[in-house]
Amino acid sequence: MTLPARWKRRLLFGAVFAFLAANLTVALTLWWLRSSLPTIEGTATLAGLSEPVKITRDLTGVPWIRAANPEDAYFGLGYAHAQDRLWQMEFMRRIGDGRLAETLSKLSTEASNRVLPNDRFLRLLGLRHLAEESYRR
Repeated sequence: MTLPARWKRRLLFGAVFAFLAANLTVALTLWWLRSSLPTIEGTATLAGLSEPVKITRDLTGVPWIRAANPEDAYFGLGYAHAQDRLWQMEFMRRIGDGRLAETLSKLSTEASNRVLPNDRFLRLLGLRHLAEESYRR
């Protein structure tokens, strides 16, 4: 039994459409994933530097920082750390603040409830206020 010509056209159209939709989905997914990676090439102009800082990376991705003074070098180091580990830095900051449960509550109530006692304890310690006071000195 052979298919009528219009069914063959419909099948061909459907196959081409599915192929194009799959390719578009893969391309958009790859673009989205790549856009979340840090930009490690090019030039960035940042406020807060007194002299230019040059950050280069070797073949293994280790940052090399060249600066005219220690303060600018520390700034460059912080920038490189943020490029590589921004999520980890934010996660640790929230742990120290005692605010991890409010972030995890968006993902899961169970996860939020498990870290809530830690958050209460860390707020009781007042690490954030101690850090702010230490920074002001």
